[in-house]
Amino acid sequence: MMKENANSLKYYFIVIGIFGLLGIKNIGIINEALIASILQLIYIIFGFIFVYIGIKINELLKKSPIIIINTLYINLAFAIINGLFNIVMGTLMGAHLIGLLLNPIITIYLIKNIKRISKENVNI
Repeated sequence: MMKENANSLKYYFIVIGIFGLLGIKNIGIINEALIASILQLIYIIFGFIFVYIGIKINELLKKSPIIIINTLYINLAFAIINGLFNIVMGTLMGAHLIGLLLNPIITIYLIKNIKRISKENVNI
């Protein structure tokens, strides 16, 4: 099984954050419900937060890994709420369903590795 390290976590958070920030180009053209616009804005906010975590990962792993862990839990809760919104609105597509299924697995995997790395305090 692959063991993550601080650098791989750094790149994960930066890449995922950039994907979240890509939603900025869509924020002005959303003509859907207000809730959809709010959800898009939340993705953008998470994008900024994930890029910040990626940049500060070494410091956060040493001093306050709980910030990273809590952010991941909040992101997971948001993904579930967004998935439920898509179900209610009848807009659930295959990509949403795959994301809904993979997000908890990835989140648990990341949290496990963040806890391990912060305890080891090696190569940070």
